[in-house]
Amino acid sequence: MSVRKVKVSFDFAEMDVDKKITFGVTVPAKLILGPAVTKFPHLTISAADLVIANDNLNTANQNFINNSNLESELHTAEVAWISAFSQDANYVNSISNGDASAIDLSGYNKTKDTSTPAVRAVTPVVKGGKSLVTGGLNIDILKQSDATQFLTVLFTSDITATYSGNQVTFTKVNADGSTSQAAVCVAKKRKANFTTLKSKSDMKSQSIAINAAGASDPSASTDNGIL
Repeated sequence: MSVRKVKVSFDFAEMDVDKKITFGVTVPAKLILGPAVTKFPHLTISAADLVIANDNLNTANQNFINNSNLESELHTAEVAWISAFSQDANYVNSISNGDASAIDLSGYNKTKDTSTPAVRAVTPVVKGGKSLVTGGLNIDILKQSDATQFLTVLFTSDITATYSGNQVTFTKVNADGSTSQAAVCVAKKRKANFTTLKSKSDMKSQSIAINAAGASDPSASTDNGIL
């Protein structure tokens, strides 16, 4: 069985902003050390410029914390940060040529498997008030290198969303003490297996099929009691 070469991981692109900032301190600090300078003498983006990109992201993040109207500036700084670190990651990858110890010198993480499942998506950037449709809400999710699909859920604050594998369950406790539930299952197979639902509930189900042309109309509603 052949073994894949160790490669630089681009997991940093999918980190949340706080983790990006921490990562952005570690990598430039390692790249200016003697062994790393010798191994990677011609960085595409200098360590000093990586520090600047990281400082810009940190500043934009603090500004956004203080003023949520500045999320577009944060998004711009994050995109610039990803671009800068990605360029050096590609350079480190080419020079290392599968040498794990060389990648370690750079401060970047390494991986043998580029077919691992997509990591948790970054927090969506919600651009409210910019939809052309009344009652609409635009959700923008930053680039996710391994993802082929995204599931975005939207719910009011009186509803609790619970995530379990490919299932999302929405639960609401009503004023009379009864419980209402809805669940969504995302699957590539023609079977949807639900779990953790309230027992002895009278549920209805509908399904749609999705292909390259888009989504089908929903099926007729089916009654399903939960045991």
